[in-house]
Amino acid sequence: MFYPIEFVQSIEKICRKNKILLAFDEMQAGFGRTGKAFGFEHYNVKPDLICCGKGMGGGLSLSAVLGRAEIMDLPDVGNMSSTHSANPLVCSAGLAVIEEIEKHRLIDEAARKGILLFNALANLQDSYPNYINRVLGRGLIAAVLFRHPITGKTNALFASRVAELCMQKGLLVVHTGRESIKIGPPLTISDGALLEGVSVLGESISEIIGL
Repeated sequence: MFYPIEFVQSIEKICRKNKILLAFDEMQAGFGRTGKAFGFEHYNVKPDLICCGKGMGGGLSLSAVLGRAEIMDLPDVGNMSSTHSANPLVCSAGLAVIEEIEKHRLIDEAARKGILLFNALANLQDSYPNYINRVLGRGLIAAVLFRHPITGKTNALFASRVAELCMQKGLLVVHTGRESIKIGPPLTISDGALLEGVSVLGESISEIIGL
């Protein structure tokens, strides 16, 4: 879910006025996923700290906290150490991820493919307006929220059935355990595979409804 730009910018002003650190969780939104290098860039604000992980390691366990030097240098030497800190293998993977993102312009590609994805999901919502409540996200991260066609209430069971049928058809989506499923394809996915995935999602919804 993306908040209104004015809302986040207002939070930044409050933080600056009251000397509060502004931190962004970029675990999922970072490293090109939303069509920008980091999610906070959609709001035209400047955070003090950002927390990164997941896509940062290209599948290996790698995370980091990035921030201004005057903040990051506050702890004494050794106070921020950990057993797996600066593991050379995963750090090498992290460098390779950055090189691939730059080499193949994956940030721009995520933005472009995001338009394809959300146009296709919007068409899907138009086809099943009584079942799909909302489509959220940006770039190559999306959430499809389902509702009951009669009561209009959230429908976690329907989301679970959709996710399971998608899996049986060869498409892996994330069932959140609530009324939504999450879609997060590789940044390198082809246009054809991306649209095929949405098509399979639509087939699954249609079959469960019984159309």
